[in-house]
Amino acid sequence: MPTTGAEPAAKPEEASLAISAAPGLLAGLPLETERLILRPLALADAPVIERLAGEWEVARFTGNIPHPYPPGTAAAWIKDTWADGAAGQKLVAAIERRQDQAFLGCIELDLTPGEDTATLGYWVGRRFWGHGVATEAAGRLARWAFANLDLDRLEAGVIIDNPASAAVLRRIGFREVGKGKDRSLARRAECDVWRFEATRDDLFGDKP
Repeated sequence: MPTTGAEPAAKPEEASLAISAAPGLLAGLPLETERLILRPLALADAPVIERLAGEWEVARFTGNIPHPYPPGTAAAWIKDTWADGAAGQKLVAAIERRQDQAFLGCIELDLTPGEDTATLGYWVGRRFWGHGVATEAAGRLARWAFANLDLDRLEAGVIIDNPASAAVLRRIGFREVGKGKDRSLARRAECDVWRFEATRDDLFGDKP
């Protein structure tokens, strides 16, 4: 992927503070792929999150990102994700490019303690679309979740005018199981969505 226009990354020691402050689920990070590192969020990521997630083309395909993105609020959100990680409710990671540590987006697992299902979500900055970033990151986190958490199923929802995200889920082994509606903060409305799910067998086949 090109390095032009890359956003500055948080320093490794800043990201590691999240693990020490809120071990829990964040202790599973970082996760690595050929091109990416999924690491804990750091407060230094707040400005780039506001820039990338604040773009309409990104926010409109998500459920929980408002538009416009309120300036100065990303830092509080990052701290909330640390608390959620410590409580075993959510794992949120920065998607970072290995070659230059550029911040590309975020990926998360939402869990309900005591239940065997989690929800996978992700977003990637508009300038980084079309390079397989979401597929690589989502596949890595989904496989980690089944290998390390007591889960029977992963779920995901995709707004129906976002076929690229639906293609990401299909590529990593998710199956479309129906349609529904979810609220989008950016659109300030309920949207039709495709429902997807995956089991351990979907991702690993007959492998233990």
